[in-house]
Amino acid sequence: RESIILEMEFESNNAAMNAQKALNKFEIKINSLNNHLLISDATIFDKLPDILKTLKENSLKVCEIKLREHSLEDIFINLTGRRLRE
Repeated sequence: RESIILEMEFESNNAAMNAQKALNKFEIKINSLNNHLLISDATIFDKLPDILKTLKENSLKVCEIKLREHSLEDIFINLTGRRLRE
């Protein structure tokens, strides 16, 4: 069950794209929105240390990290690839 979202903010869209490429090895669902990545995975707590290690090894700086439950907006993002306010 994918009940937790890991939301990461990066300095730029390019940094977020590079982070997404680096994190593809984890086989997790990643949505990219501008300079944010939204990662949805049932075992995110177990993977978080390795995710952060991978980002550090690739010199990718995370500006902000949030762990939260899914919202209706997340469903909208999954369906459309954009936020409600875009």
